[in-house]
Amino acid sequence: CVIVTEFGRPIGVFGDGSDESGLHWKMPWQATRSIDRRLRVFDPPAREMMTGDKRNLEIASYVAWRVVDPSRFLNSAGTLDAAESRLNERVSAALSHAVGTRELAAIASTDAKVWSLDAMTAEVVQTVAPLARDELGVEVVDIRLRRFNHPVEVRPAVFDLIRSERRQVAAAL
Repeated sequence: CVIVTEFGRPIGVFGDGSDESGLHWKMPWQATRSIDRRLRVFDPPAREMMTGDKRNLEIASYVAWRVVDPSRFLNSAGTLDAAESRLNERVSAALSHAVGTRELAAIASTDAKVWSLDAMTAEVVQTVAPLARDELGVEVVDIRLRRFNHPVEVRPAVFDLIRSERRQVAAAL
């Protein structure tokens, strides 16, 4: 869609489905700003987060979002990169809280009775989506985890622990 601004103040939005298509005029002192309203996928860098049982995890996620209110978007964020930066802050805080309330065994479990990864991501979406719509004028469609792993510094110790547990099982058998 295109927003027409007059001295930096939005005065009209075209291409959002509320007006007729075709040619539109603007005065020489007016400027136009094009905003992409298609679905975007933001892939923030992985972050270390603490679980409920005080263990560090490196968690990588992605966010699917789109602009729904172009004038609010222009006033609050201005650019897609600025919006992604502000979304990154909100998503990382909500994800940190969701991971911090669960234990590592529950997060790493594949048993659906223990917990559901979909339930955690839905909780994060429910936390972030209203704030993003009100503050930034964007709709958060989905937030998913790409991977979670132990931080690089502790991986050798974790693998040694797994090997020793397997050796104990093998010796018992």
